[in-house]
Amino acid sequence: MSKSQSMSIKLSREYVQAILAGRKSMHRMVIKPQPIIDEDSGYVFSGNRKKIYKNDIHHPPWQEGFMDDFYPFLEGDVLWVKEKWGEVTVINSTTFKKLPTKFRYEADLKQIIEGHDRFESSSTMPIEAARIFLKVKEVRIARLQDITEEDAVKEGVEMTSNSKRLKLWRIYTSTFGFQANTALWSYQSLWEKANGGESWENNPWVWVFSFDVLTTTGAGAKTSRK
Repeated sequence: MSKSQSMSIKLSREYVQAILAGRKSMHRMVIKPQPIIDEDSGYVFSGNRKKIYKNDIHHPPWQEGFMDDFYPFLEGDVLWVKEKWGEVTVINSTTFKKLPTKFRYEADLKQIIEGHDRFESSSTMPIEAARIFLKVKEVRIARLQDITEEDAVKEGVEMTSNSKRLKLWRIYTSTFGFQANTALWSYQSLWEKANGGESWENNPWVWVFSFDVLTTTGAGAKTSRK
């Protein structure tokens, strides 16, 4: 099985900030198209119905076959992160010559002022502008709502209070400073902010992968598989 040695993944501002803060070591993304499960027959179809997997006690878990056929990346793959970005032109004040292009990133701003802070779409980011590189450790399939409290923490949700009696977490969809009393609730709000209001209730099948952060400055990063 071969894949491109240069693979990217688009991440929203909150996900990027979690990586930069050292909180995030796991990520979930929706499988497209979704597997189709026929409860009556026990068959599982790939989203395009070109593959069929038997789902019963006499066969391996259907996820294993599905993974082999549709995996997005493998253990050891290196991913470069696409995020909202922009170019900064710098001119030498003495020679008036243009210096090497520098880049700016939306995730570095604490607040976004609409109409003032403008960045290019993450889809347009070239690898030369990338600063974050991740190395995949493990990939699996799960239902979104099967996430545990422990995994929600690994997803990088922001803790706002850590006292002996009470831990509180950020609610990403709140504009009034409300806080969550579990990391799981916090992650639900983060998912809904990134994917839309009903995306959590839909409970899709997702790719779940854990990773190591190789660099957040782009220094020495390579996108080859080892």
